[in-house]
Amino acid sequence: MTLEPGDGVWVFNPGEAKESVWLGWPPDEAPDPLIDAPAGFSIRCNTGENPLHLQAEESVEVFQWDGQTWSRSTFSQITNDWIPEAPAIAPDEAFFLNQL
Repeated sequence: MTLEPGDGVWVFNPGEAKESVWLGWPPDEAPDPLIDAPAGFSIRCNTGENPLHLQAEESVEVFQWDGQTWSRSTFSQITNDWIPEAPAIAPDEAFFLNQL
């Protein structure tokens, strides 16, 4: 499987733990915080070395998994703000993005 910079992946392993090796090189430039994704659900990733503070121009939902629970942040065009708050995406963290 080949991922482009900014793409993310979700690995589901319901069985016994297995060892995986992931190999890649981060891009030289910082990621653009402005979301550029297709309509509907996609998996994205922070390719930078610092937390990514997303900016949006259209209504989007961001779903983050912390290993136990999901959190959801929604950007509203009506209020021009994130509800409940803007997500901070850690370096190398993948997240689900729903472009509404």
